[in-house]
Amino acid sequence: MTREELASLQADFVASLDESSAPAILPQGWFDATSADDLQRFSRYRSALWQHQERSLALTYPVIKALVGDEFFRTLAHAYGQRYPSRQADLKTFGAQLAAFLNDYLAVHAYPYFADVAALEWSVQCAAFAADAVALSAGELAALSSSQLDAQRLTLHPGCSLLHSDWPCAALWTAHVTLDQAFPDLQAKHRTTLVYRLGWVVKVRELNPCEAAGLICLSRGASLSEALLAAQARFAEANRPSQLVDSAALVTRWLNDALLVTVSV
Repeated sequence: MTREELASLQADFVASLDESSAPAILPQGWFDATSADDLQRFSRYRSALWQHQERSLALTYPVIKALVGDEFFRTLAHAYGQRYPSRQADLKTFGAQLAAFLNDYLAVHAYPYFADVAALEWSVQCAAFAADAVALSAGELAALSSSQLDAQRLTLHPGCSLLHSDWPCAALWTAHVTLDQAFPDLQAKHRTTLVYRLGWVVKVRELNPCEAAGLICLSRGASLSEALLAAQARFAEANRPSQLVDSAALVTRWLNDALLVTVSV
């Protein structure tokens, strides 16, 4: 058998797996088309593949599953698998493109916030498996002189991510995951959500515009002073310019949440 013939056989096999018809259509060259046993074996294999795809997505996207319901989620998982078949042995990476998929999926066009919720859930997945890093402590910060503090570049912990959306994704996620919060009002308004890992627990919270401005600055490798100036500038936009943002409260929260990591030069 030539490489071209093998490639053709493999392509036919994959096409038959993706085929949504019932019963399954046996791929040419692999099985005896008249054999009921071959048809049964292939049907079981195809069904198992779809079930693995659905279960993998359900583990990563429990909120999306809750929003669309079990039956629709099964259809969604199959359609997603056809568009983005798994290319790695590790199934936890299977759902990496679900947010992009939902953004173009006509069946959920009436629910534009689904894609952003999926993006948040993927960030939660990434935070859970992100590389560990030693966060800056209050003691280490206090030991820095003024000149050292201005020179020290900081960034966010590898488990942190900032997401921008016009929908209350953090509140939607919290309402479904913790079950102790009412379903939020779906009013369109720009929001920034922080996803981070504290110890072994992934947390999600919506940021006020001042804190968001500071953390965005830090995500780009700024100094703490630059981040606080960015927070102050955003605070001044929404308040009287003479008022000051509570810098101590911001820094304390960032340290307590283990968000800051020093950048080595």
